[in-house]
Amino acid sequence: MIEAEWWDYESAAEMGAAVAGDVAFVIERAIADRKRALIVVPGGSTPGPALAALARAKLDWAKVTILPGDERLAPVGSP
Repeated sequence: MIEAEWWDYESAAEMGAAVAGDVAFVIERAIADRKRALIVVPGGSTPGPALAALARAKLDWAKVTILPGDERLAPVGSP
């Protein structure tokens, strides 16, 4: 069984800062351990606050590969 935690935030900006801090930590660890990091980021407007906060992080961005993701499930050939 998966244990889940629920976090409540007062604003999207507060949530974005918290998520960005967690992701930045993971990126820093990947760079320290593997000399590079790879992240896949979702599209749409929902992750905007987190991605904006992450973009301001002082990371060695030259060692980070960022790929766009699409988590939607649609049939092949669907517009």
